[in-house]
Amino acid sequence: MVDSDAYVSRGIGLLVRKNNSLINEVLIPKNIPLPARVSKTFKLMGANSTFRIKITEGDAESADEVREIGVVAVAKQMRPMGEVNVSFEIDTDGLLR
Repeated sequence: MVDSDAYVSRGIGLLVRKNNSLINEVLIPKNIPLPARVSKTFKLMGANSTFRIKITEGDAESADEVREIGVVAVAKQMRPMGEVNVSFEIDTDGLLR
């Protein structure tokens, strides 16, 4: 049985570059009941062989107003443009996967 009082207390997202600015894109907004799961596909730009996904906690759009809670380094395919699918899941205990 899922506790109906279990909610996401702060938004979970990642930092993305839009119009040469780094912004927080919230994927799981606050006040969503737990468990919660979301997936989104992002386009990759540039020819770097690896890239980093910076995971954030907070609801603000400004990168300066959210807290970085994790970083994942991902090896990129050899082609200069591609896509990556990002999935977040928060279980009923509040653990992010």
